[in-house]
Amino acid sequence: MATPSTPAARPTARSTRAAAAPAAPADPMAPFKKEAAETAVRDFVKSGQKLGLGTGSTMKFAIELLGAELKSGELEDVVAVSTSERTTAQAKGLGIELIEPKKGLELDLAIDGADEVAKVGDQFFLIKGMGGALLREKAVANLARKLVIVVDDSKLVHKLGTKSPLPVEVSPSAAPAVSKKLTALGGVPTLRTDKETGEPYVTDNGNHIVDVKWADGIDDPKALAKTLDGLRGVKAHGLFLGMADEVVVASERGTRILQKNSRLRDVFAKAAAKVIEAPETPMSDAVADALGTTFVNAPVVQQWFDEVVKKQAAIVDATVVMMGARKRIADAEAKGENPLPPIDRANLPDTEDEALTLLMTRLGLTAAEKKVVERGAQALADGGQPPMLREPIGGRSEVYAETFRTQMAVTDPGVAHIYATAAEPKMIDGNIVHVEIIDRDTEHMAPYSNPGPRTLALVRMVMGTDAPTTAFFGRPNYIASALGDAVPGMDTASAGVKFNLATAAGQMANDARSALNIGYSEAKFGMDGLSPDEVVTLGQAVHAQANLREGEYISAAFNLNALLKDFELVPADAAQIAGAPTVAERQLMLDGALKSIDAAKDGGFKKVTVDSASMKPPSYPLIEFFSAENLLRWVHHAHEQGLETYGSGGMRDYHFPLLQFVGLDGVGVGFSIHEPPNPLTPGKAGPLMPEKVLSAVAMRNEAEKSPVGRAAVLLRMLDERASAGTLTSAQGKLRESTFGWMTSLAHHIDGELDQLKATRDAAVAKAAALSDADAKKAAEGDAKKSFEEGFKALIKGSLGDPQHEAEAQKLLQQGAKLEVKS
Repeated sequence: MATPSTPAARPTARSTRAAAAPAAPADPMAPFKKEAAETAVRDFVKSGQKLGLGTGSTMKFAIELLGAELKSGELEDVVAVSTSERTTAQAKGLGIELIEPKKGLELDLAIDGADEVAKVGDQFFLIKGMGGALLREKAVANLARKLVIVVDDSKLVHKLGTKSPLPVEVSPSAAPAVSKKLTALGGVPTLRTDKETGEPYVTDNGNHIVDVKWADGIDDPKALAKTLDGLRGVKAHGLFLGMADEVVVASERGTRILQKNSRLRDVFAKAAAKVIEAPETPMSDAVADALGTTFVNAPVVQQWFDEVVKKQAAIVDATVVMMGARKRIADAEAKGENPLPPIDRANLPDTEDEALTLLMTRLGLTAAEKKVVERGAQALADGGQPPMLREPIGGRSEVYAETFRTQMAVTDPGVAHIYATAAEPKMIDGNIVHVEIIDRDTEHMAPYSNPGPRTLALVRMVMGTDAPTTAFFGRPNYIASALGDAVPGMDTASAGVKFNLATAAGQMANDARSALNIGYSEAKFGMDGLSPDEVVTLGQAVHAQANLREGEYISAAFNLNALLKDFELVPADAAQIAGAPTVAERQLMLDGALKSIDAAKDGGFKKVTVDSASMKPPSYPLIEFFSAENLLRWVHHAHEQGLETYGSGGMRDYHFPLLQFVGLDGVGVGFSIHEPPNPLTPGKAGPLMPEKVLSAVAMRNEAEKSPVGRAAVLLRMLDERASAGTLTSAQGKLRESTFGWMTSLAHHIDGELDQLKATRDAAVAKAAALSDADAKKAAEGDAKKSFEEGFKALIKGSLGDPQHEAEAQKLLQQGAKLEVKS
């Protein structure tokens, strides 16, 4: 390798500053390290600042220049926090005033080096710690409003771990156990030793360092960071993810500064603002103005800007308007005001265009704002796509570590939902907006009608980042189901082939990408008609073609009745289970449901759904049909396999305390938040009842705060650690006792609930024998009302029982002592 030349002198904002003392290092990259470090000091450090000073071969040049400029008077009143004894000694020798880090201290700026830098989306992912100061470096970086990294360009990588090992700082006694865990994670750990003595290297904090290498680098830095954070004995690790704001890079080609938001983005933002203000302006002209130069005279480039980018700008601006309007509503509601007018059920929209018009009026948009949204809708109609603004879903998201909530899916945002749901901040608080066609014109539930691309896009445009969105595509119409629900002509069109892998995988991957590419978090597919082996094969094929990115889910949905036949647990001609299943029938459903988790896991799915919907209406609520104990066992198994969970089928607001208790990550509500269907069109949902959604949200929020509800969170977190292989022996014992107590309580609730259902069903049967239609309807209503009141009393008495709450508190306290805080 040729020795690189020294970088040319670089003009700076403070050209009269004193130069740092010349160095003649043996390191061939030293000239570039020096240039990067000095650039950072010149461009970012100002008088009066509180600084964080990193450690390493690059940082020594930054500290030298900082000391020189303080001595010359170019900088004044600068104080700093040091990250190591080495940095402290150098800084003191140069007269730099040091202060101790303390709670509440905020630094203006931290400058540090890095061993590897990768750009991932809008973030910088770093490996640091080869200098041995990673624990203090991370602590200081967290105190700074801005973190600037200085490196030579040899430190830039496309994937972390390809050049540098990952340093993990551990307590000396924990080094063997941590090394064993790291080996189980596929790494090759090496205990760092002192080069002179050969003894284990000791950090400034009295710890040891284990350096870990992965043969092909680190595939999922965020997941690895979470795992390391949960390992007992790990004091710090060298993954600095999303913490750096700017990176100064020096090379023989000169010095450049990498930013989270590139200049190109600023150019587009400026151009988009001009076009939004004056829609007749060609986007190519606006970009040329923003660049401050004559635009490239290439017709295809101009056409791309004018036809594609201009549409995107219009859609983005419409999204911003919609989110801003909901924020105004939320701010007013926080002050006790209620600016949102009630829904006029006498004038509900019939089309999506009508729904959008009524939504804008209901949100109180100005005439100018309405024009912006209308331009966005027209851009969608002309083929534009919403921005890929994706919100996280699932139990333990990448953004909010070690938290989860039983999210509710506000299902089927058709015309009424676009008008109602998208306007109400409370209705989407912690919820998923789920696009699914729940209307069924025939007596059969499948094959499903897939949501259209315009509906998918319109929902994304009006929701933005205010709520995650998911979509259900049902099962491919050409997969014949064992349930006898085939549509004539559809299943025979595949030349008698029940399951065409290539065709199914291709269509499913395309459906998924069409939604995920515009910011949907999840594409869900029904697995009806597939054996366990077919689920695995199809799942692997779909994932191979879909090329998922971080934050994207493809999930598998299983119907309890369908999987019994698909998994050959009952004969193909067996009658479906309905009403109140027997103990044996519930055991059969549990066996099948547990197998569906294993198949989904092997198929590469990240999320699994269980559904109690009847193949022919009416359906029964999942929590009543499957039982609380079975659902708890199903959720527990999915979580220990590393899968997210979702339950669907007729849930109502009063079910949510029990749904929280069993630990579901997501709950679907569809028909239950609508008025009953018209008898003439039994497969079509009646008008949306927003009060049902708000009631469910309130009951969910209350359940989340209860000790028993939080015990479910505790079990969820312990299951997740079991899946990651980071569960300690003591945490394992707590996991067993928590699950045992919850299973016992769920079993008791199921017994009481079955008695309530038996009483209700007997009353309904008695009502059916009445000859008078009005008397029959009244008696059936009384039976259902009595059941609901009994259900609510049962749940309140069981989950709110002081003894049960005390037991839950005891488990939560044990979890806190074991560093599992729920």
